[in-house]
Amino acid sequence: MTSGASEVDLVRSGLDDTMRLAYQSMREKMLENGRVNDLRTAAYVVALEKVSRSYLDIGVY
Repeated sequence: MTSGASEVDLVRSGLDDTMRLAYQSMREKMLENGRVNDLRTAAYVVALEKVSRSYLDIGVY
């Protein structure tokens, strides 16, 4: 008899997906913007763009 994935497996899988997507967006930002020289700066830029987009979506600006 087989069993499904455990809760830990599901959490790890979700975390893996999240981390891969985050790295992809940071790497893309670093490659497309000549002023972004490292992953830390790329992470800040991506995060600020997400916050900015959220404010625009709710009509703050």
